[in-house]
Amino acid sequence: MELPFGTSFLKKVRLYNLIKRLNKQTEDIDKHLLKNKKSKIPSSWPIEKNILKWSLFGHKHLGSPISYDNFNINSIHCKLKDWRLCENNFDEKPCILEEKYKLILKYQKPKKIFENMVMKGFADHYNKINVAEGIILREKGLLIGEVIYDTDKKLHLIYRIYNWLMNSGGAWILFLFVIFIIIITFANSVISLILNLLQSN
Repeated sequence: MELPFGTSFLKKVRLYNLIKRLNKQTEDIDKHLLKNKKSKIPSSWPIEKNILKWSLFGHKHLGSPISYDNFNINSIHCKLKDWRLCENNFDEKPCILEEKYKLILKYQKPKKIFENMVMKGFADHYNKINVAEGIILREKGLLIGEVIYDTDKKLHLIYRIYNWLMNSGGAWILFLFVIFIIIITFANSVISLILNLLQSN
């Protein structure tokens, strides 16, 4: 994780807020699904999140697309294990999808997942004429992958501090600083007045 300075880190703090919002939306959808399984399609965000996190260390050729074939269990290009979507991520057998990801993929096909990532600004279509060729990640997608990795490693605190400073915390610090300056100025004026009175006597 980089030091908390510069525009890149500030972008990541904003993306941390986006991750929190998307996590909350997914939790709300999951709760709703438990109450009424027919009423709502599960969010594709858990799969998007795993793909974005994988991009930090696993996507060696950033110019090459992430394709529909990467979702095919029987393909040599299958990335489901790399994306940690399988019950057996670390053995040589074909992927056995975890139940929660199986449910998502039942309703959210790879095309829809890619469309969601493009709409959120995380990716572009590799070929805008033939969108079936997949997607390539944008800077925003790569940055949010870093933030997901950091937060999964329990490095929330520094993002929370900077998030607080960028929002209400910064205003409170400025307010307290102004009050402090007013108090110091007033105290100096009172001390000067008392000293002048003592000298005149």
